[in-house]
Amino acid sequence: MPLSVTNTVAGVVHPNPFLGPIDHTVPVRVDVSELSSDEVDTHGFLKAGVILTREGLLPSSDGILLEAGGLAIGSTVEQYSTASTLDVIIDGRQVTVAADATVALTAAHTITATLYGVIMVQVTAAGVFSSKVVSATQAYTTAALALAAKPKPDVGNAEVGHIAIQADSGNFVGITDDLTSGSDQTSVAFVDATIVSQAQNAGRGYGAVVEAVKVATGSTAALLTAATDIDVAIAPICMLQRHILEDSLGRTMTDEELYNSSDSIVFTSL
Repeated sequence: MPLSVTNTVAGVVHPNPFLGPIDHTVPVRVDVSELSSDEVDTHGFLKAGVILTREGLLPSSDGILLEAGGLAIGSTVEQYSTASTLDVIIDGRQVTVAADATVALTAAHTITATLYGVIMVQVTAAGVFSSKVVSATQAYTTAALALAAKPKPDVGNAEVGHIAIQADSGNFVGITDDLTSGSDQTSVAFVDATIVSQAQNAGRGYGAVVEAVKVATGSTAALLTAATDIDVAIAPICMLQRHILEDSLGRTMTDEELYNSSDSIVFTSL
């Protein structure tokens, strides 16, 4: 019996990876933008058996913030700081990054006069901070639009937080302009990234998608990024045929998927 069957009209049919009964299901809200063409087929269906966290994300041990560092303005007002140590998981290992009172922005990020922009702050396991923006010049008409466009951390980095800025009557220019709210800028807010507790992160409560669900119009990165988040049922107690699931995904399951799933999920192989 083949592991997958190709239909020249409808595309690829993915066999059911579940073996035996599913005890119960739990609904989670899936961040579709975090998925890839491995998990979503060409017709935009999230494949059955994909492992998801309780936050509706793919399991990963990269870039997780365990303890916030208190992102704030620096002792030099053109810079930012962290008030306390950061605890993060990067490249699969937990590291502590010391507080830093003066960190310069990476580049002269620009925000057009009177408009809004967001600067994301990230850090590597070696404690190297950097700032990242969606584009060299931002000109969003509302704070919400600017926040929605905030970029994700680079590989090998964890997000520390972000700086939300509304420029005053002149453009904001990073490195040289003051980050004091109400001074050179109309408003500046320093926001720590969301903390993921070790209890939630360390793999005791992730489940498998019960059945294929339409999440997008296709599986390209652009379509997935533009798609609306959707509620999906996952099974925390079940048995999965690993060889069938890996054939459906078109890849080997990661260590994070195998470890960060519920204790009650059993993987079987040929």
